[in-house]
Amino acid sequence: MSADVPLVRFVGKLTFLDRTPAELRKEADDFCHEKIDPHLARIQPGLLSCFGDDFGRSDDITVIWPMQIGKSLTRRTPFIVELRNCPFEQQRQILFYIVDRLPRFFGGAMDARGNGQYLAEVAAQRYGASVEQTMLSLEWYRDNMPRYKAAFEDGLIELPKEPDILADHRIIRMEKGVASILDRRTQGDDGRQRHGDSAGTPVKPITRRQLPACHHLAAPRR
Repeated sequence: MSADVPLVRFVGKLTFLDRTPAELRKEADDFCHEKIDPHLARIQPGLLSCFGDDFGRSDDITVIWPMQIGKSLTRRTPFIVELRNCPFEQQRQILFYIVDRLPRFFGGAMDARGNGQYLAEVAAQRYGASVEQTMLSLEWYRDNMPRYKAAFEDGLIELPKEPDILADHRIIRMEKGVASILDRRTQGDDGRQRHGDSAGTPVKPITRRQLPACHHLAAPRR
């Protein structure tokens, strides 16, 4: 576990329907500049970057999990963003703000079930086939969770030392012989409900595909 990974949270106001699109855009812009920019400024420009996204709207949260690939293939997490009660358009706005600024970006994987299909679709339109639209199912868990487990065993991924992230991972259980996220609600440190929201997010970019055939994982220093 790492204590050096920031968790950035956005909580939208329940009165968003009474506000203009311009006001909502400004709120998201302010969040990006004030809360996300400092972490983007510390990201390593020479490393390959990707991301995972798990969608939530009213009951659940959206988790945006950027990753960078180190020289030893270690998946490094520069920061994590959680969006609660965030309108669809502002989710798109914040996601694009982050991904547009990821250095040496090579792809992402997104939850494309239900309402998440909208965000995954517009991301694929913007970034092309590098964004994988994922339909979570028992078969998906069967194919991908063993690789996620292997990444921990091989020391290729490290979870942030954040109670809610760890609690989300604790509800991964075996179901019909397959490790998957239980349909169970938990209470986060902020008193709001969670649904294992972050547990599946890093699985997507880790298992989505092989790394691109680049000359080097890290760009040479100049």
